[in-house]
Order: sequence, then C-alpha cells, then structure tokens
Amino acid sequence: MSEDPPEDAFVDIVWTTQSGFRIFPGIYTGAGFHLQRLLDTAQQEEDNVADATGVRDVMALLCLSEAVASRCGLPAGAFEESQPRASLRPNSRHAFKLGAFTSFRAEELNALAIEAAQLKRFVLQPTPDLLEQPFGATDLENSPLIEWEGGVQVLSPPGLVAAAIAHMVLALGPSLAKSLYLRDMARWLGVDLPRAHAKSLPGRDVAIGDPGWSKSIEERALALEFDHDKHAHLLVLEAKWPKSRDNAVPPPLGGGSRLASALSRLVRKLHDEIEEGDGADAGLTLVVHNSPGWGLQIDDLRDLGPRWFVVSMSAYSFSTMLRAPGFELLKFWKMLAELRELRHRGMIVKLWPDPIVYWSVWEDFGFTFTPALADMRDMALIGDTALVAPLVRRVRDAWCTHGVPTPWGELSVVEQYPDDDDTAPDPQSPIYNDHMAIAAGTLVGVVENEHGPWWVSVGRPPADVEDRQFLLLLWQAVLEWLARAAIEMGGAALINREATSRDAASDTDHDHRRSGHCAVLL
Repeated sequence: MSEDPPEDAFVDIVWTTQSGFRIFPGIYTGAGFHLQRLLDTAQQEEDNVADATGVRDVMALLCLSEAVASRCGLPAGAFEESQPRASLRPNSRHAFKLGAFTSFRAEELNALAIEAAQLKRFVLQPTPDLLEQPFGATDLENSPLIEWEGGVQVLSPPGLVAAAIAHMVLALGPSLAKSLYLRDMARWLGVDLPRAHAKSLPGRDVAIGDPGWSKSIEERALALEFDHDKHAHLLVLEAKWPKSRDNAVPPPLGGGSRLASALSRLVRKLHDEIEEGDGADAGLTLVVHNSPGWGLQIDDLRDLGPRWFVVSMSAYSFSTMLRAPGFELLKFWKMLAELRELRHRGMIVKLWPDPIVYWSVWEDFGFTFTPALADMRDMALIGDTALVAPLVRRVRDAWCTHGVPTPWGELSVVEQYPDDDDTAPDPQSPIYNDHMAIAAGTLVGVVENEHGPWWVSVGRPPADVEDRQFLLLLWQAVLEWLARAAIEMGGAALINREATSRDAASDTDHDHRRSGHCAVLL
C-alpha cells in the first residue's frame, strides 16, 4: 500500500552564512521551515546562545546530510511522488550501495572537516526497550547515528533533520525563543500579510490576561483589516522551549478539551474588546500556534457568528498559505463561508484538519468546493493531502529562495517578490530581495547576472514618511535599471533557483568562484 504523496520537497535546503545544506524532511512537516528559523536565530544571536558548542555540532550533522545528498546526486527542491515498492532484499547489491551512501569512515569524516567529538552526542547508545518506545518519541529522534569502522553510519537521513532541530533548540536556549518569534511576526506584518491585502488596525490591540498556560506558552494578539467591512484577529500562541531533554514543557492546560475551552473564551474576549462599538460583524480569528517544530493539538473552535469564522493552524501552514500565489484573506474568508453553507445544507466535507489542506482543494477546484457542472446533492467531499505538494511547489517557484554571496564573503538568503496578479514573477527577472532586512526597515536587494551579484542597499534611515517613499522609489529604480542592463548585456542574468540551490549546496567554494560582487549604496 502506498502512503500519501509527500507534502513538501523530497530534498530541501537550508542556508547559513557559509553554505547551503541539503536535508531530507521525511515525514517531518515543515522541517526546512523550522530548521531555517533556528539557524537564522543562531546567526542573529550568535553572542547570546546558551551552548555555542552545541550549535557547532549541529553544523557537523548538517554536513553529513549534505554529503549524503551529494553522494546520491539529489538536487534541492526535487519533488517526488511516493510509489509502492517491492521489498528490498537485505543482501542485494542495491541495498549495499545505498548503505554505503550513509556510511562515513574516519578518513571520510576528516575530508569533510568533521571531528568525531562533534558527532558524539548524536550516536545512539544501547537501548534495550527501543522497539517498545512510542512512534515519534524514540531515542532515534535525538540519536540518528551509530558508530561504524572508526566513523559513523546514518541510520536514516530524515533523522538528521529531527535531531538537528531538537539539539538546536537546546543549544540556543529558552531565552532566544522570543527572538525567533519576533522574526516571524516581522515577516508576517512587513511582507506576507500586506500581500494578502491585510493591514494592521492601530489602537485595536488588547492586553491578554494569563488564561493559566504561562508555563507552556505565551501569546500575542493584534487586529487586522482585510476588507472594508471585515476584520481579522491574529492570536499567536508561542511555545516555550525546554531547558533540557529531561525537562519537557508540559502541554498548555493539559491540552484537549480544557485547552479548547480556554481558547474559545479568549477568542470571544478578543472579539468583544476589539470590535466593541461600531466594529465589523464579519471576519476571521486566526489562532496560530508557533513552535520550533513540535505540534499543538487544538480541538475545533466554535465560530463567533454566521459571518465570523475561527480557525487554528501551525506557523508553517500559516506562513505557506500567506506566501501562496493568489492567496488573500478575503478569499480565505469566502472559502470558510462556503464551507459553512455546505455543511449547513448537510453535505459531508472531510479533509485533514489543517486550513492549508482545505485551501489547496478549494483553489484546485477553481476557488470553490462545488466545481461547475458537478452535482453535489447527497455527496460527500473526502480527500487526502495530495494537493498540498503542488501548492508548496508553487510557493517555492514563486519566491525562488536561495543564498547569494555578499561583498563581504558571506551568504545572504534572498527571494523574488511575486506580483499581485496571482502569477509568479517573470522567470527572466534577476531581481531578488532580502525580505527579513526589509521587514526590519532596511531596503536590501540584489541583481544576479553571469558576472556575479550586484547588491543595492539604502545606507541611511528615512527622515520622514515622504523621505521613506522617495528612498523606496529610488531603490526600486536602481534595481530595475541594473536588471535591464544585466538582461541586455547577455541574457543569462537569472541564476535558476534549482541550479543555485544545487551549486550552493554541492560546491563549497561557490562564493569564491562567483566573485563579481558590487554593492551600490544609496
């Protein structure tokens, strides 16, 4: 029997200032998303990490993942459909060949500049009750290696990602959780929500009293407007981080119905306080649970009225939907309104309980759950997650995220900015932006051509609103002029997303070979 198609790339890539590392997400939903945020936080808070040696050791683990991908010849960003496979005979030549790809002798570790001591914490120790441990909570989650001929063998390449995330959380320490979450909020407010045609409502934010879960999560809330008569409340539940493997953070309020009940009261309180007076009677409450990668089970939350819908999702699902070409909060509201109407009429709709799954189906059907000419009477809509992978692929193609060397010899992660006409950017456009820098208030962009990247940045803060608009227009004009010049000078201006990912991941000296850097400061 075949399992569901994967919801993301078979091989993903994460970036540091030194290199790109190909990883195998496996069944870890949003593995690259979560690991990249931790790596970004480690870079931003380099002087404040709790265990710098732990961060260094995680880099060694990622080097192994990159080496396995390189040996297998697998490019980053490759999507593969799962297929039923016959059993692989343990003594077959193919089995031995695959096993060799994941085995590293001492001399091979030395060639990768990995010290055996760096991998010691990831080596599985004798565990008599390993087979009795519950799925997803075994010692393999933290120890994906075994000792082999003076080196190590990788038990499962996806296990490297799970272990990297778990150990990186402990290495950074609980105090840096806020830094990661603030980066997410800056990205959502500065880049993604405006693309979804939503803007903040000043003066509508409210203070939240502790519902009794302060040992497990912190929360923040803000109000948005996404139509002339519709508002949205964004309630972010930020998971606290453990201090050690043996000191796990307890589920908020024990989870289950007690958590759902407390959330429902909080959602109602937010609505009543923000919409007091002449507020909107139609809208959304988006409950986003944010963590470094572990999930939070939330029971269904009741809507606040016939035109006000309440949905919960992970930070990964929320971020992916916001970046999807054509996604708007108004369209999302219309999807939930149609879903409510269909269920009111008695239609059975059963999909995996994640808004991104519902959105992928609704979009694929032509922004409806009832395709044209389809007789939906006495019908049920039941499906799997097969349409999530195409959606994620469109997101990746639209943003073309990759690392580019800066004039100072480090890598910076940049992206294209999809247009507002529901289409992906022009594939011949060589303009990319550092959206995290832009969200933080600094305009940074790059034009890539065959001679190297040309960076454009604003070297001073704006004096006022008019000056900010002037600098923005000037910055955009310089980028567009450089892009046009790059195209007219040779046509090979764009570094293809997949080629960039593959080159950056497999060639450790790519930033030295592509040395045509130029910084233009305005």
